[in-house]
Amino acid sequence: MRKISCWIISFFILFSWGCVSIKKDYPDIQEYAFDVAHPQQNMEKQSDLFQINIEKFTATSRYEARGLIYRREESRFENDYYNRFHAFPADLATEGAIKWFAGAQQLQLITPDLINVKTDFLLQGVLIELYGDFREENNSGAVIEIQFTFLNQETLPPIVIFQKTYSERIPLTTTALGALMQGYTDGFQKIFAQLESDIIKNIFIVKDNGQEK
Repeated sequence: MRKISCWIISFFILFSWGCVSIKKDYPDIQEYAFDVAHPQQNMEKQSDLFQINIEKFTATSRYEARGLIYRREESRFENDYYNRFHAFPADLATEGAIKWFAGAQQLQLITPDLINVKTDFLLQGVLIELYGDFREENNSGAVIEIQFTFLNQETLPPIVIFQKTYSERIPLTTTALGALMQGYTDGFQKIFAQLESDIIKNIFIVKDNGQEK
């Protein structure tokens, strides 16, 4: 009887030890996003608008995953598997562009679901860089680089009006991830503001040169 009791006690000790040993010892996954908004989004639009469509952006291979990326040294990048975007970076950039140009005063954004509406112009984008630059302790920054191609769809075949790479580095006062997301928000808003200006300027050049149709 004493031997049976000893076996039972040993079993419970081993079982308890096993339960402790499988306890989760890694952090929970946290998800982040940046939020872009046009400063004139609530203003009434002009009556004569140029129609554009935005094609879903793509990304270079480093940014095809959702994990946040940090630059620690000149040639060393770090992937963060436990802190990530709530969607793929290229999709977030596309959403940001849609929100921005939905508020642009001289442009009418035609969403892909309006399949019977033909747009005059098409915007394409490739996300090249999107990382937290932490190489220097007191000089952190949010880095964005993205290439846009703007096409005239009123011609057959469509003509590339311009292709340009935009980049921003927003200084950060802290390495907190909330500050990094705000840096991305500020950076994309600056890039989209430059892009909007370039689009309007080039549309007027196209129309003045009579390139349509």
